[in-house]
Amino acid sequence: MEYALMSEPRRESQNRIWELISTIAAVGCSSPAIACQMVRNSRIRENDLVPWARYRHSVDDSYGRNLVYAQNGLEVMIATWDRGDYSAIHNHGHTQWGVVQVFGRIEHAVFGYRNGKFTAVSRDLMPANSIIGVTNALYHQMGSMQADTFLTLHIYGTESDTANVTGGAEVYDLYQRKVYKTDGGVFYNRDRVEEKFDRLSPRVELADELRDCVNLCNRELTVYSASKLRCSRNRLNELAERLYRSNRFEKVSSELNGFRGFAKTNRPTDELLLALSATADNQRDLIQHGVLPKFNDSPQKQPYGDLIIAQGDGIFQVWCSMRYSRFADRLTTAGCVSVALLPVAPAFWRQKAPDIKFWSLQLI
Repeated sequence: MEYALMSEPRRESQNRIWELISTIAAVGCSSPAIACQMVRNSRIRENDLVPWARYRHSVDDSYGRNLVYAQNGLEVMIATWDRGDYSAIHNHGHTQWGVVQVFGRIEHAVFGYRNGKFTAVSRDLMPANSIIGVTNALYHQMGSMQADTFLTLHIYGTESDTANVTGGAEVYDLYQRKVYKTDGGVFYNRDRVEEKFDRLSPRVELADELRDCVNLCNRELTVYSASKLRCSRNRLNELAERLYRSNRFEKVSSELNGFRGFAKTNRPTDELLLALSATADNQRDLIQHGVLPKFNDSPQKQPYGDLIIAQGDGIFQVWCSMRYSRFADRLTTAGCVSVALLPVAPAFWRQKAPDIKFWSLQLI
């Protein structure tokens, strides 16, 4: 990783960054709220960050990262985000306060503990120019949600003169069920040979496990599309096998039918339905790229063959076989969906399994 240590301002854009750094160093900062206000007052624009952007970062890095300033308990970084880039779930090491300003549409998920499980407590789509406060207790994940490359500004600090403010950051790898520590970038879906294994990760909610597997699949699909490397295709096949194999689907089936947290506008319900929708989209993409077989070839062998989620024109619809009757009943009772029993199944099921009846669930 190459770092650019800024020693003196040489142009207008550097002056703005340098003025912000000088203000923080002179006045001091003790909270995310103060840091956020300082960034607002600086009126920094995306063009001000361009001299330190890493536009052609390695696809394996999952985002570009450039350290601009590191001194006296203060670190300033510029990150570059291409389409499909994601960070890992992470905290910020020794950081006591911090701020992130994003100059593009980004998904921001904040994680915490609920009912003894590590889960996303919020997942929001942040518009360009959003400013996010960072505490030492924050575990989060960021991912690009737009086609064009954009930049983000990251500032982290401590009240003491810490040599590496973000050193010792924890990275949650939900796929391997492990927590690592790193002094470098919090990259997503990569070999962690340079990172230190710390402990096993806690249990996670079904929605978060599904979403993480889907994000990993999408990330690896991006890597494979860019590199065509055999090792990347092998990782993609491994991820697809894990997400869509039969015994994995049986677990999903069991948890869906046993899920008791349904309620209209309830976050666990929303997270689960959105995760299922993302899983269906990913299944479609993997079929299109030849990683999974087509439905028409062997629908009974498709792990999500009798749970089909469609989303478009503002309509969210779930088709599921009678094996999901309890799932449908709970959604209906909670007032989340309107339900009708269909007289016929979708076309591919009519050919292969004509006796199966389907529920049609439409989100209210």
